[in-house]
Amino acid sequence: MAAGFGKRLKLLRKGRHWRQKELAKHLSVSLPQLNKYESGYLVAPAEKLVLIADLFGTTVDYLLHGITHNDELVDQALKARLIELQNLDTEDKAVVLRLMDAFVSQAKSEKSGLRR
Repeated sequence: MAAGFGKRLKLLRKGRHWRQKELAKHLSVSLPQLNKYESGYLVAPAEKLVLIADLFGTTVDYLLHGITHNDELVDQALKARLIELQNLDTEDKAVVLRLMDAFVSQAKSEKSGLRR
C-alpha cells in the first residue's frame, strides 16, 4: 500500500508542477518525511491523508488504493443496466449479449493494436 500511495502522491505533485519542498510546506512536514511518503517507505497518517486529498481534490480511497469516484459511478451504472437487462425477454437478452460481445472484442482488439 505504501508504494502505491507514494507513486500516486508523486504523480499528483508533479501534476501541479510542484517541487517536493512546496508540497512539504503545504503539508507542514519536513522534506525527508515527504520523501519517505513518495518513496513508498511510509504512508502518511490519517490527518495528512485527508489534507492531501483536499489539497489535490481527490479522495483518501484514491490515495491509498487508486480507487476513483468515477470508477464507483461506472460500476453503479453497469449494475443498473444489468438489472434492466434481466427484465428483457430471452430473445432481446440474446441480442444485447451479442452486441456486448462484439463491443468487448472490438475494444480488446483496439487496445492490443490489432484493429480489424
